[in-house]
Amino acid sequence: MKRSLKGKLIVPALALGMAVSIPAFAQTSSNWTPEASQTTSTPSASQDFRQAGSDVTAAGESAGQSAKYGYEGTKRAVEDTATTARVKSSFHHNKDLQGSDISVHTKAGIVTLSGTVASKSQASRAEQIAMQTKGVQKVVSALHVGPQQ
Repeated sequence: MKRSLKGKLIVPALALGMAVSIPAFAQTSSNWTPEASQTTSTPSASQDFRQAGSDVTAAGESAGQSAKYGYEGTKRAVEDTATTARVKSSFHHNKDLQGSDISVHTKAGIVTLSGTVASKSQASRAEQIAMQTKGVQKVVSALHVGPQQ
């Protein structure tokens, strides 16, 4: 999968690099005037091509890094969604948590529990179940003890 992902990234990266470097292929600057041409020299074609090559390389590296970060972010979001589902399923199948109103939110493996439970023991049990769930690195409890709303 890594090989096919890299292959799919090369073509858009090259296209982006070419689009970014097109202005570098021009022989003269856009603010050229006859007076300026007498006092300054324009870069040679080889200098323009070297700069264009540098621009293409930089654009390719930037596109590759963006794709990598996008992939990692998507992977983390999928893992967090699966963790949330596992915690909610565990709560649903636990008799001790019947009648509770607990919301579960996961971000980067950190599970936040919020809502209302009937007792402190229910809150403790919810935290314990969440912590024992696969994918959970830490549990933050914002549970309130009181009547259901």
